[in-house]
Amino acid sequence: MRRDPLDAVFSSLVRERADWNCEVCGLNFRSNPIGLHASHCFGRIRRSVRWDPDNAAAHCAADHLRLGASPLDMSEWFLDHLGEDRTAALRIRAGKPIKLSKPQKADLLAHYRSELKRLKALRDEGRRGRIEFSA
Repeated sequence: MRRDPLDAVFSSLVRERADWNCEVCGLNFRSNPIGLHASHCFGRIRRSVRWDPDNAAAHCAADHLRLGASPLDMSEWFLDHLGEDRTAALRIRAGKPIKLSKPQKADLLAHYRSELKRLKALRDEGRRGRIEFSA
C-alpha cells in the first residue's frame, strides 16, 4: 500500500507522541528512528481509522512483527492500552466506510503538521513522556 504525505506525518506524530519509545518494550529509538514503527490495530486499508490516533501505536520492529503476526495479540494489546470504552469506539469507527475528499485530506494534513510542530516544540522545552495529539 502506498504511503502519502499524510501517512508520513501521521507516522511521525505517533512516534513523537510516544517520545520515540516502543510502547511495548520501552526501548528508545530517538537515535535510530527507522527501528520504531507506527503500528495499526486496524490495518491502513480501513480509511475511517487510518489516521486515527487511537488506531496507532509506536512499536519497535520486533514487537510490531510479533503483534502483527497475531491479530488476537494485537487486539489484546490495544484493549489493554486503550481500555474497553475507547477500544469499542474505535471498533465502531473502523466499521464505518469513509471517503475523504482531497480538500478534507489537505485539511487533515495541515492539522497534523501543526500538531507535529506543537509536539516538537514541547520536546524542545524539555517535555518528556507521552504527549497526546488531537485528530
